[in-house]
Amino acid sequence: MDRLFFDELDLPPAQSNLDMGSGNHVKQTGRILAGIEQCYLKDRPDMFLKIREFVNASISL
Repeated sequence: MDRLFFDELDLPPAQSNLDMGSGNHVKQTGRILAGIEQCYLKDRPDMFLKIREFVNASISL
C-alpha cells in the first residue's frame, strides 16, 4: 500500500519504513512504537508522516 501512495502522489521514497508485517494488535503496536522511537533517536526528524491504515489506525500520529 505504501508504494502506491508514494507513486500516485509522485513523492520520493520514504527515508524510513517500519515494515511491521502481520501479527496480533498488541504485538504490532509494540513493534511500531519501538520502531518509531528508533527513528526519532537516530534521525531527529522535523516531521514524521504516518500513513494511516485500517489495522493500525489506533496509533496514527
